[in-house]
Amino acid sequence: MKGIKAAVEGFLDQLPRVKKKVKVWEAVDIWSAKIETSGKSQAEKITGGVLFVVTESPSLGQEIALKKNSFIKTMNAITGEETVKDIKVRIGSITGNGGKGINGKEKRL
Repeated sequence: MKGIKAAVEGFLDQLPRVKKKVKVWEAVDIWSAKIETSGKSQAEKITGGVLFVVTESPSLGQEIALKKNSFIKTMNAITGEETVKDIKVRIGSITGNGGKGINGKEKRL
């Protein structure tokens, strides 16, 4: 398995724009996999280094806002780059639409 991983990483190193997009997708996926909010929040997209998160709970939104520096460090440590620079939280419905934004559009830079 290390051979495949090394090959993919080597390939991505040759294509910095593609590598950046992969890191963006990885950061959005990390939110649901590594950040403990008991499924009560969802990363919608990341644009210009800002991760947009929605939660149905105002108190959880406040907690995320207070812990955002810790979350940013965790996510950037996992991606190995400064992929996330800020986190913006809004209160709304969690769509459960496979990581697409609230309007159904794909994650973007």
